[in-house]
Amino acid sequence: MMVNKIEFDIINFLIPANKDSLKFVIEGYILNFKKRSNYVNILNELKKHRNYEITVSLEINIPVSVEESLNFVSKVNHLLTFCRGTIINYTGYRIIDEKNNVISEKSQNPISSKYTILELIPHDYIDCTINFVTKGISIFDELDKVFLIRKVVREYAFVRNESAFVNTRGLSICVLIEYIVNSYINYKNKSHLINEEFFNSKLDELKIETKKLLNNVFSPSIKPGKVQAMILKLKDFNRKPFDWKMKKLNEDFKLNLKEKETKDFIFIRDTLAHSGSYPKVKRPFEYWIFLLTLIDKIIVGLFQYDGYYDDLSKGEFYLTQKRINS
Repeated sequence: MMVNKIEFDIINFLIPANKDSLKFVIEGYILNFKKRSNYVNILNELKKHRNYEITVSLEINIPVSVEESLNFVSKVNHLLTFCRGTIINYTGYRIIDEKNNVISEKSQNPISSKYTILELIPHDYIDCTINFVTKGISIFDELDKVFLIRKVVREYAFVRNESAFVNTRGLSICVLIEYIVNSYINYKNKSHLINEEFFNSKLDELKIETKKLLNNVFSPSIKPGKVQAMILKLKDFNRKPFDWKMKKLNEDFKLNLKEKETKDFIFIRDTLAHSGSYPKVKRPFEYWIFLLTLIDKIIVGLFQYDGYYDDLSKGEFYLTQKRINS
């Protein structure tokens, strides 16, 4: 019996009010999203409870194999999650033959996040969504080797959750940005100032000389326990500073980040990490918007998206165009 298509139950994906379906083609796959019959009621429940709901069905053809088609849909869902800021996933699927009979089906408890209205690309901008997904699919595997996209996208959805404590959201963005930056630098093997093996071979000698120096400079006020605590930090001497790493990511992916943005990020990150609170200069919400705008710029740049997205630094739902690769 020949397999013809797969039909998925998709959570939290919205289609514009003036459309009942959305159909586009990517890499030989025909994707056809259709609103559920009670879509309006579902949407009202989604916005009211901010949980997750099955909003649409997705029907795709199978140009290669069922396994590869499932893998392809998972990638599309990850990319749509970036677009919407809410985890897009499926709760189950049905494999259908050429006579429209269900050959097999599977259900699952989906990884999900609370529904958010803070979309990176508003769902009314279908062409922009397709643009992002199309470009993202073409470089997905390349980026996945470096960043492990499923980890990034799940955390990205969490930090856009308006109901979480604003300090927690901010700290999570900082962790996500650090993860992205360090994953890239480690992949490029550029995290150390000098050869790590050579540095480690000299570390014991460095510890001995540093201990002598500390005792000579600070004796008799410094205690042995404090000397040992300082020596334990010697290995960090060979690590490149974070601002250099972020600059490298910025240059290689053409993120268009300004030097001040990096400095402001480090200042906010350090304050959050050490005190659990934002700096006292501005309102916490303003810092969170800055951090959210920063991670949005990074995501847009990593996927080489050249189009419209919602730049929250310009005001909520203000749509601006960023020519990332210009």
